[in-house]
Amino acid sequence: TTSPDVTVQQDVGGDGAATSDATPDGDTAASDDTAVGPDTTTGDGGPTPGDGATGDDTTTNEDAGATDGGQDPDCGPGECSDAIAEDAGPTEDAVEAPPGGYPAEGLVLKIVSPSGADASTVIGSKITVGGVLFGEADTITWESSAGDEGSIAVNAFWTSGPIELSQGDNVITVTAVHGEETVSDTITVTYNPAFRFDDKLLARPDIVWKGSSQSVVFTVPASLFPNFQANTLALHEVDQNGALLTSLGQMLDNGNTAGIGDEIEGDGVFTTKKTVNCSGVGHKYFRASVEVEQGASTYTAYSAVTRVLCLDHFSSNECTSHQQVIMAAEQAALSGATPADVVTSLQANNQVAAAGVAEGDGYSVWVQFNSGVLGAVMLAPPGIRGSGGFDPPEEPSLYESSNVLQNAVDIGSKKAIVLAPFANEFGATDDGPQVATVLATSDCPSFTVEGGTALQGTAASLEKMRALSDFGVVSISTHGDALFNGLDPVQTQVKYGWDNGGAKEVIWTGEPVQCNQLLQTNKNCTVTGSNPTGGCPVGTVCEITSGSGGGSASGVCVDRTQVDLIRGNVVLTNKGYAVTPSFFESYSGRGFPNTLFNLGACRTLYNGSVAAALFANGAQAITGFSGYVDSQWAKDKVVEMFEGSVGSGLIGQFHTGGEDPGHPGTHWRIFGAGNLSLSNANIINAGFETGDITGWTRDGDGRVISQLGSANPVGGKFMGLLSTGLGFTVQSGSLEQEFCIPADKTTAQIYWKMYSEEFKEYCGSTFQDTFQAVLTGGGGQLTLVDVKVDDICGYGDGSCNACTNPVACDFECMGSSGCTYDDTLGTCSGTYPCECGKYYTGLTPSDVDFDQGGVFNILWKKTTKNIQALAGAGRVKLRLFASDTGDSIFDTVILVDSIEFN
Repeated sequence: TTSPDVTVQQDVGGDGAATSDATPDGDTAASDDTAVGPDTTTGDGGPTPGDGATGDDTTTNEDAGATDGGQDPDCGPGECSDAIAEDAGPTEDAVEAPPGGYPAEGLVLKIVSPSGADASTVIGSKITVGGVLFGEADTITWESSAGDEGSIAVNAFWTSGPIELSQGDNVITVTAVHGEETVSDTITVTYNPAFRFDDKLLARPDIVWKGSSQSVVFTVPASLFPNFQANTLALHEVDQNGALLTSLGQMLDNGNTAGIGDEIEGDGVFTTKKTVNCSGVGHKYFRASVEVEQGASTYTAYSAVTRVLCLDHFSSNECTSHQQVIMAAEQAALSGATPADVVTSLQANNQVAAAGVAEGDGYSVWVQFNSGVLGAVMLAPPGIRGSGGFDPPEEPSLYESSNVLQNAVDIGSKKAIVLAPFANEFGATDDGPQVATVLATSDCPSFTVEGGTALQGTAASLEKMRALSDFGVVSISTHGDALFNGLDPVQTQVKYGWDNGGAKEVIWTGEPVQCNQLLQTNKNCTVTGSNPTGGCPVGTVCEITSGSGGGSASGVCVDRTQVDLIRGNVVLTNKGYAVTPSFFESYSGRGFPNTLFNLGACRTLYNGSVAAALFANGAQAITGFSGYVDSQWAKDKVVEMFEGSVGSGLIGQFHTGGEDPGHPGTHWRIFGAGNLSLSNANIINAGFETGDITGWTRDGDGRVISQLGSANPVGGKFMGLLSTGLGFTVQSGSLEQEFCIPADKTTAQIYWKMYSEEFKEYCGSTFQDTFQAVLTGGGGQLTLVDVKVDDICGYGDGSCNACTNPVACDFECMGSSGCTYDDTLGTCSGTYPCECGKYYTGLTPSDVDFDQGGVFNILWKKTTKNIQALAGAGRVKLRLFASDTGDSIFDTVILVDSIEFN
């Protein structure tokens, strides 16, 4: 489709002057490649001096179940000190719950807001604390470290009244009581008036082995609130209560990858690298501080506390010995020993600290070894998705399906993952393959299914489970049970960080136990384009701490499985590794993106311990079974829900509930938002306002930032970044997403801005880094942007016909209106001085450097194309990608923002 360019008058740069483009591009479709204003401020949501923040009030991922709470993030200094958080209560989108809590075995309480984690920062002097309750409670109360206290109305989704905060740290404890049973959850809320770090302080790696020293990179983003003094941002070692012990010096945003581990200069992420020594087992605690301007005075603001774990190795020999104990227990059970007899035998073993039978006289057996590592023996009869044949007591049918089906809530990502670790065992009764097919074959909405189908057997690994925060739909068909009900809740809170006592819902993965893979010594790694794992052994990951430039980065191999075993996140069993609720909390990332979790296993909604962990970290709805369940009945229920709701309605309309006829007392449950929709077909996170790449699939260096030097987003608070390998990444980046364009849309809009170390010395050479934005669908392929270095460089000495380079001259001439390009002669001609280059409008020295220095950039450009051939024609894929031609040394960066279909 061809269409003449339309003259555009728009003050996108915020400088008060309109920019225009009335020159025909000669592109395949309509285009207006408008150069957009200076970078000091940006229109439509860029930072405004004095307002204390950037952009509009777009809800980010932190408001989806793992919020920071507090006030509006756009409050200026001193403007919001008395505001009460509006997002603290998790009840708005949740289904109504019966008074007294959600039907469950035992009592589980979890704080959800202002954060589902154990620490949060807020900018308001008053907050409300909200959360979830499973089980029947007589009372729920709160108390703060300031001595204040109050009562909370008992409900499955509860919210406190206003709680006054003191500047600094406030410890708030919420307690539920039922008879003699008491459970509590605690959060430390750090109140910084009118300032908040953009995200939490991170440590990489966050584990150091006993008796060793390790370089650790600490990073914290600070850009959305400009009322701080950047040269005062510092790191401190603190005690577990956050009290300062030692100042560790300044954190910088200087792009020094080799020295301090800072990836990108001027991106608002402050970094330092420190050596952490662990002489014994325990934790090291750290936090960042910065001086903040509040009116005419200043104060010191603090981040939440971050810890680095000091752990002792779990040796391969210990692992092997423990696994032998587990397998011997399995053999004893298969030979006729009762679960009680197996427990008695385990308790007599000198490796065992405690053992017991699955809660409710189940058939599974659990064990805690003296090493602290947990184990289980699963003995599932054929056709059962869990262990044993215990029938839970009858419960009311109340809550079998949602009764709030209006005001649909959309999932935050159309990326889906289906895990079926026991597909061979379940056979035709496994719902995984059919669920994957329903999702993968849906056209509008279009889901991107990980691997294209259900991940079966060993493909349903711990590695895949650790990445669940990338997905908006997660469906798991596997074994499950409720274990560890006999452990001391105080001990488990200290040792494993578990929030509540009582049984823990445990879910099996497809990864077999392999003790010989546990790493016993520190091992360094070097990542290159040809060696993306860095040479780390199977089961470990290379945590980058330094970049040397030239396409390589180095760090240390971290054995996450070993850490998870020590921390109680992962369990050794006779059928591979299983995971506990704390596993999902540990790998929730920045929060699950309004995710639907279907937990198709026995007892996955037995007492709510997994659902509470998921919901507190952003999941919107969780489905599962209250007891042991027949595999065929489970499949029928799960498939019915997905076939009905994908593209057609809300999950609560197709979650029919019911009781397993083969297991009286087992109910098909839903927790959370029954009004969650799987029907949104539009592009997700087109402006990157979640603050991350939620909704997009990344390869290489694709990320989201809030600034790059003085360059700010065109709109909102965040923008996308692609590079040919910037910072620690060694691969050119791409971001892609599948979606559908509504039939009434006619144009696509994208803003982009290019930086390169190849400007200007490599203009006209073979070194030609590129950026492309391409739409592909049933209606064909449309290139929105296709630009390389020479398209931007510009040539000429001020006289006509100066463009003699045959490569550079093969574009339309840009400059004054008297310049034209002669296709026949292949020359520039005209009566005024002119330059060649498809997008040439001038190059400006950048205020940020990459590893080789000498960076130039252009102003923001807006490209608009006619997309009528793809609108309403089914699913399309938008791919944004950078490529490196000729070398991998000199970096190129492209900023992308405000993708719209109009």
